Amino acid sequence: MRAKAKNRAFVYFLLMLPFIEPQLFKNSGYESLDRAYAVAKAISAVIVIFLYIYKKMGKVSLSVVLITLMQMMTFVCTLYNKGSFSRFMGPALTSIAVVMIGQLVFEKDSGIYFLKYVEICLTLFVFIHIIGFVFNVIRGGIVCVSQSTILGIKNRWIYILLPWTIIGFIKSYMLNRRVIWREWIKYFVSFFFVTVSGAVGAIIAFLGFGGAYLFTKIWIRNMKNRVDFVKFYIGILIYNVLLVSEVLLEPLRYVVVRVFNKDVTLSGRVYLWRTVLSELKKNAIFAKGVQAHDVDMNYFYVNSGWVLPCKVNHPHNYFLNVAHQGGIIAVTLFIVIWWMCMIWLNKIEQKNYSGLPIIMISSFTAFFLASSVDTLDYSLFYLLIPLCIRIGREFGEKKYAAIDSNSSL
Repeated sequence: MRAKAKNRAFVYFLLMLPFIEPQLFKNSGYESLDRAYAVAKAISAVIVIFLYIYKKMGKVSLSVVLITLMQMMTFVCTLYNKGSFSRFMGPALTSIAVVMIGQLVFEKDSGIYFLKYVEICLTLFVFIHIIGFVFNVIRGGIVCVSQSTILGIKNRWIYILLPWTIIGFIKSYMLNRRVIWREWIKYFVSFFFVTVSGAVGAIIAFLGFGGAYLFTKIWIRNMKNRVDFVKFYIGILIYNVLLVSEVLLEPLRYVVVRVFNKDVTLSGRVYLWRTVLSELKKNAIFAKGVQAHDVDMNYFYVNSGWVLPCKVNHPHNYFLNVAHQGGIIAVTLFIVIWWMCMIWLNKIEQKNYSGLPIIMISSFTAFFLASSVDTLDYSLFYLLIPLCIRIGREFGEKKYAAIDSNSSL
């Protein structure tokens, strides 16, 4: 039985593997490898979609419906604005396929093995990253610490390091009913690398993870309180609204300028947010759609008033990026998807499984903090959707069975 579960998990891991692309291949000079990954993603996505329909006998889950509708609306906006379908197709197929893979593997007893395989893959990437990092320092000195490694340019390191940390914490709790010391070492290794990279959003995300972990542990253990994920999510949404509307900029001025040595516009992000909010006022339904990289870069550069840091192809806020590409309907669906995840997490029986809400609130704190100043549309973050659903089902009220390596997660 266990061998069968491992084999099933490995098959789904192989289908997932093309979506775990080293971010180095997004750099100039690696176009051939990036195209190869794009082809592999397309093939894997088609297999996953047919496999999902076959396994589910045509009964598509609500989360798959919502993510598909979100991408369909983005497609309509792209069509309306005569955008780039090649740039749209990759992220769209990835989001749908990864949610499907997660649902297929987490609904059986293969989930824990699947997480192990993904963690091994990420550990390999991090190991190669460390070798590349050390080589860069030896070759060029301390000034070269932020040069590209297999994890890509410095502000993309979080795409691997954060999932590596989150998956490790979750897997550790599933197997041991606690977070073992090895996972904390991984957390501090990740924190070290995002710190030396100077990527402020990533630094804040990892500080948020550790801070939320400590605060929630005290909140649950000492105050005998219950974590309310829905209220937490409402707070996240309010924070994003206040941030992109610039209400928080003045209160955060000291931290931004003095602590992180950034300008008060957050390296031009304010101008990007103004651009998207302005376009939504003009056309909230169709927005701008998905455009080619150079088109978006010119669009943000010109509309920012030719501010050089704004020569980018996305607005550096996950919610605004969805709105920019898919309009108000797509971002509403996006909000509902994560709202649904919070509802599932609220089902956790917190008296007996107190470690899970601590880990999940820490993970989402880091994810949403990073998402407020960047676009975290990397494939592994979509695994959180089916994972939240499975955790809610497995460890919900009236679930008192011991958690061990045979857990159906």
